[in-house]
Amino acid sequence: AQPKHIETVVDACCGTGGFLIEALTEMRRQVWDNQSLERPKRDQLLEEIANRAIFGIDAGREPMVARIARINMYLHGDGGSRIYMTDALRKPPEPSGADSTEVKGEVKELADLLANGFLFDVVLTNPPFSMDYKMGVPEERTVLEHYALASYGGKKAQSLRSSVMFLERYWDLLRPSGRLLTVIDDSVLGGKNFRLVRSYIREHF
Repeated sequence: AQPKHIETVVDACCGTGGFLIEALTEMRRQVWDNQSLERPKRDQLLEEIANRAIFGIDAGREPMVARIARINMYLHGDGGSRIYMTDALRKPPEPSGADSTEVKGEVKELADLLANGFLFDVVLTNPPFSMDYKMGVPEERTVLEHYALASYGGKKAQSLRSSVMFLERYWDLLRPSGRLLTVIDDSVLGGKNFRLVRSYIREHF
């Protein structure tokens, strides 16, 4: 059967691109295994997967992990052009003052894409567990204030774990029929301090 829609995949804390490479490999395998595809259609689908279907974001600077992911993706047959260096938890994405002109342009490209309503079909991710955003830190407060989870259940949070914030961020970025595949810390699934987060997960997912 002819595929009607190429799914878009994102990992907003992609590291060196391991999950994205697995997604790319699986999507390409499905195209090659589809015996009903004529060569021009197959080549078109492979090109679309390589250049418009796989997205990655990572904030790492030392080293610039997003650049490593781009190279890894390119070496595995991806266009590598949809990997961005920015803090994906910022709504909307914004460049840092320390960013090069090239990086600032790339972050603007991502911000414009999302501002125009671009949404993803699949999130495949392993967010960092050890980071917290705190209301007492002005730069982090500006990020936290955009999160419903910071006041979910009527309780004002003084800090949020980044892995918890990513649950809400991915909810924003997914299509209504989208799928989130994520690693979740055991303490979030069972700890008494995360009851509201579990309610959020049940309500939204």
